[in-house]
Parts: sequence; structure tokens; C-alpha cells
Amino acid sequence: MGLEFNNYRFDGDNSIIKDPVTREIVSLEYDAGTYIEKTKLATTYLTVPLLLEFQIPVSGHKRIHISGGVIGGLKIGSHTKVVYKEDGSKQKDKINDDFNLSPLRYGVTARIGYRALKIFATYNLTQMFETGQGPELYPVSIGLILADF
Repeated sequence: MGLEFNNYRFDGDNSIIKDPVTREIVSLEYDAGTYIEKTKLATTYLTVPLLLEFQIPVSGHKRIHISGGVIGGLKIGSHTKVVYKEDGSKQKDKINDDFNLSPLRYGVTARIGYRALKIFATYNLTQMFETGQGPELYPVSIGLILADF
């Protein structure tokens, strides 16, 4: 099992919010005089991988690990964050919501590593947003895994 933290950065001055009436995802707009520094959507998933692993001996008990398989995830949190300057002072808006993100997801993953450090790539086979509740996106993740052997 593991925890997966994803940060999706928005281009330009874009961010999202859930409309309280329609429950649809809409663009979050700021006043024309506001300077947007950074916008992002952050998600946290509890993950469970099912992998087939091969180990190649290098020296003694040290091995190179190569694995591949499937990975499932349960969303345990999500929020947007906007950092901006208004009237010369730095402000942050953080909104916790589900943003119509899929609560469950699964995908395929591959990993390669040495000792406690691995590099991974994952392609999700489920859409990022619930069907019909946002854009049709299939996230790809690349990153590091730190494990204790």
C-alpha cells in the first residue's frame, strides 16, 4: 500500500471550482487587477499495487528491481490552491472539494530501481473526472518511490 500525492498545474490564470447550484466544474475568475502567481489542483490517493517483479543480482544482497502490473487507488482528498498578489500583498486561496474527481481509479504501472529507490511510471485507465462531470483526461504519473528493504 502507499500514498500518492499529485499536483496538476493550470496554465495561465486558470483554476476550477464546483458551481454550488449545478455541481458542474467551472472556471474560477479573479478581478482584472489581480496578479496570479500559481494555480494548481492537488489530489491524494491511497494506492494498492499488484506487481510482478524481477530482481537482478548486482553484488552480494544488492539487486536491481524491475516490476510491472496494475495499481488501484481510492481518493482521500483533493483541493485547489491559488497564489496571487492583490493590492501589493500576497494572498492564498485554498478550496477543499471533490471537484467531481473519480473516487476510485486503476491503471498500469512499471517500476525500476536499486535498493530503496525506484523510478515509476503509471498510466491511469480511468478518467480523472467522473463521466460527464469534467474534461476527459487520463492522468500519467512519473516519479520516485522510497521504500525500506
